[in-house]
Amino acid sequence: MSNPSCAPTQPFPTHTTNGTATDVEQHPTNKKVTNLKIMTLNVRGLFKSHWDLRHAISTHNPNIMVFTETKLNRSNKPRTWMKTLLKGYKYWSAFDRTGGTTICVRNDLALAMQCTTVCINSKGRIASLILKGSNTNILLVGTYWPSGSSEEALTCRNQMQEEITSLMNTHSDCIPMIIGDMNATAQTNDRTSSMTYLADRAYRNFLSSNNLSPCSEETKRPWTH
Repeated sequence: MSNPSCAPTQPFPTHTTNGTATDVEQHPTNKKVTNLKIMTLNVRGLFKSHWDLRHAISTHNPNIMVFTETKLNRSNKPRTWMKTLLKGYKYWSAFDRTGGTTICVRNDLALAMQCTTVCINSKGRIASLILKGSNTNILLVGTYWPSGSSEEALTCRNQMQEEITSLMNTHSDCIPMIIGDMNATAQTNDRTSSMTYLADRAYRNFLSSNNLSPCSEETKRPWTH
């Protein structure tokens, strides 16, 4: 499940994964961006899903996309299908054959806001960028968190939390937006069974300690277990 992105609590602007972010940024050309449309999906293999994704991208035309569990390995060979799929976007991938994260920014936004990479995690878990504007800078962090509450998963989760916290501290002049598949719930009613696991507690502590909150959505998308 791809959870809602997380943003700081007020007074920062509230961002939502269904696409709206009021008065987020201003282009150097003084053209104000009044909405950011963000799409995040766990694709379970980017190549396997790319035909379906073509339709989704064409339908929603998002400004920013984060794909998790892309299952791409690092290769010098051209991926023509990927260039076709992401035509009109600049994109960066954290490679991993069993996981992986790809973050994409539409060309016009990337150019206008001087998009630059910050961190591409070698384990395929994190891909982060900075969008710079005349009034506001945004730290985009695309993430794929481990599933389950095993000792190995919790250790990996803790390492990710430390890495993301370090990114936010280093770039404290930016509004952080953490987007992707968190494999944990931020609130009890996010899961239909209302069960709370160790991964959920760890994730909620991470949000609380960094003054982050889930982005509001028009409709609830609870897990079905």
